[in-house]
Amino acid sequence: MANGWASQNWPSTPGIITLSEIGMNNSVPLDTGVRKKSDATFYAKVEYDFTVEGKNYSGYKVSFGEYADIKREHAERVLQPYTVGKTVPIFYNPKSHRQAVLEPGLHGYPWLFLIGAMIFLPMGPLMAKYFPKPSPRQTKQQD
Repeated sequence: MANGWASQNWPSTPGIITLSEIGMNNSVPLDTGVRKKSDATFYAKVEYDFTVEGKNYSGYKVSFGEYADIKREHAERVLQPYTVGKTVPIFYNPKSHRQAVLEPGLHGYPWLFLIGAMIFLPMGPLMAKYFPKPSPRQTKQQD
């Protein structure tokens, strides 16, 4: 998430898309050992070349927080603006030029984790305060 926030202020340079295709991961549920069609997830596989201060770099990250989805359409939507040979702005880390991204900021699931943490983290102390602790006698009876 920190990289996503920071990337909003990164400089950009023109780059060329060198690869744009849909990748697929196949997973096998551990409990069954059998793969079903629905176990596949699709993701946007993009690679690009760019130059900063006369030095050539390659990158592959579309955005921070990118994710695979069971719907192929998601990957197709991500790939739409990134056709091979197209010149696009590449946002790069000014302190480490190798770290680059096509879409600065946070995208996808990181927001869910942040919201979930903000909701559920305070619950631990509240539960500790308001739920009664078992008495030593109750603990002995359970043993």
